[in-house]
Amino acid sequence: MKDDKANGMKWLAVLILWIGIIAGSFTENVYAANLGIGVGLAYLIMYK
Repeated sequence: MKDDKANGMKWLAVLILWIGIIAGSFTENVYAANLGIGVGLAYLIMYK
């Protein structure tokens, strides 16, 4: 059960990462892109 939650969090992190990259590239908002990438990477490291 614990592994399922960690795996779910990993996919959530990847999703956040992609949303950040896509949002940043479309809006040209560097801050939003960096925030999305930062949060996504933080989740990946925490739930690796």
